[in-house]
Amino acid sequence: MVVSSPSGGTFFVDNVRVHEYVGAGKYYYESKGVSAYPSEYDGYGDNWTLAPHFKVEIDMSDAPFGDDFIMDEPTIFNLLKYWEILRPVTRVPHYRTMIAPIADFSNLWRALYAGAYTAVFNTVLLITIAAPAAGTDFYVQTATSDEWLVTHGLSTLKVLVQCYDTADERLIPENIQQTGPSDITVELGAPDAGIVYMATADSQVPAGGASTTWTINHGDNDDIFSHFVDTSYNQIIPDTVTNVTDDQLVATFNSAVDGWCFTRVKQLRIDQTGASYSWSLQHNLEVVGVMLEFFNNSDEKIYPDVVKLVSSNLATASFAVPQAGYALVMGVGAPNTQGSVWTPLTSGYIELGDASATESWNPWLNEALKNTVATIPNEHIEYVETSNYYYVTFDLPLSSLETNITEVGLFNDESELVFYSHCDPIYKSSDVGLTMHYRIER
Repeated sequence: MVVSSPSGGTFFVDNVRVHEYVGAGKYYYESKGVSAYPSEYDGYGDNWTLAPHFKVEIDMSDAPFGDDFIMDEPTIFNLLKYWEILRPVTRVPHYRTMIAPIADFSNLWRALYAGAYTAVFNTVLLITIAAPAAGTDFYVQTATSDEWLVTHGLSTLKVLVQCYDTADERLIPENIQQTGPSDITVELGAPDAGIVYMATADSQVPAGGASTTWTINHGDNDDIFSHFVDTSYNQIIPDTVTNVTDDQLVATFNSAVDGWCFTRVKQLRIDQTGASYSWSLQHNLEVVGVMLEFFNNSDEKIYPDVVKLVSSNLATASFAVPQAGYALVMGVGAPNTQGSVWTPLTSGYIELGDASATESWNPWLNEALKNTVATIPNEHIEYVETSNYYYVTFDLPLSSLETNITEVGLFNDESELVFYSHCDPIYKSSDVGLTMHYRIER
């Protein structure tokens, strides 16, 4: 009825290496020559000898054991009782349960059980793999330098540009110049490395001659990003920029200058209703990076002391004095792919929860388990990638933990909840180990 894993493997019992082969209880010590009993055995023939250890494992992946639970305490109690009755007195047992949840990258719930079962184990990906924002690109400057020679694929001189260092904090370059339809030169005050985010403009409006005041009628009828250049396509930063209406802005300069204003409609607006030194911008765009502009309640552009991209979902800004207003956000670059979800996951951790009614818990809104009772650190999790699946496997060994597991969270290296599972109770006994083997379809 119950056999060991069909694929060979190795585990340790009391610091002695044991090899697993097909068949109930067929575990072998590796022969290393003559030694004192019982740490090793002399080999016969192929140098393998049957060890006294054996494993009994219940697989709960095909069907639950009840209508409103996957495994409950009475079932485990009775299994242990009869397993011990049948156990030879000279054998050392290892009792385990296992379950292999199924998931994918669709952002739709995947059910483990098919058919008429009422007990469930359902899993969903919370990070969205969406289409990239059109007309954006990014360039990574790996070498430390005070001059970055940036190339991009936007094929235009009408490009809005923002730069960040390797700590994902905004840089203010000495100069940014579009030197060709696919080339930009960034000059810094000191050598640095980092990343450049770029986006094509929706509008290019001329200043109409050298002036200290530009009135830009862009006609975008929305909140817009703005980027100013002189007639040689060097970036110029106005003293003030005010969005007078959704179709017009006014920029002022300390000396007369001619050039163009590039504008692009924002992707998202986040309001900061109360004046604060720090703004937290939860945009949830799931892209490589974002471009940001900030305005006060008088629609005047303001410049934070520090802008930091905390994660693919979150940015922060810090000001010298408290500010209220709004931030404009635009996603830049390629979106999350399967690989960009998987790689950070392999440096993350797993949480288990025991809350009731987890089927009604909203993991997108709460970004956490309903009630965490155990955390599996990264060093105790196995991550494997194949052509068809990603696998995440972890064990709950014999321990004092006795609980009904009803939710599981897989987190990445930024403590973002990536996959969430809710299930009917799986009873974890202190006398029985539990293996979870997540299968994520590619």
